[in-house]
Amino acid sequence: TEYNVDDEILFLEKKFSKAQEEFLLLPRYRSGEPDDPNSEVNTWCVDALGNMVDCNSEKLIKRNNPNQPFILTLKSSNQPVTGIVHSNPNYKGNYSEYAYKNGLLHGCGFYRRHDGTIQHMWLYENGETIMRKYFDNDDSDNNYVAYYKNRKQFYSTYKRWGL
Repeated sequence: TEYNVDDEILFLEKKFSKAQEEFLLLPRYRSGEPDDPNSEVNTWCVDALGNMVDCNSEKLIKRNNPNQPFILTLKSSNQPVTGIVHSNPNYKGNYSEYAYKNGLLHGCGFYRRHDGTIQHMWLYENGETIMRKYFDNDDSDNNYVAYYKNRKQFYSTYKRWGL
């Protein structure tokens, strides 16, 4: 199907602005390592092939299948998560926040540096990436935005990386 790239980019940018506004209104849940008693969501590990595995035994739980994405659930009820799942700062002080709807990534996702500045931003829709932004605080020439449609990147603002 043919489409106008400029119109599609404008459409995604509008979606991104709306998702950022909605992000602030969503409930928040803490994620953590699989054995973290303070984690409010069920966590798992992913092997090199993208399969869901038990973090301790590495036993296969579910094979990676793009047509059947992983559903993130709450520990308390095993119901799909709708809200923000945030991590605590890791050893470098970085942390992330991702919006979920019915257990799938849906809305904004942020990866922040230890100083609180945003390094990566994503826009998801029903578990799929539809937009990605990267910010290099030291060199604005290395900032870029990539846009996706039907699971494929169709445009990027940064050419040196071949995106």
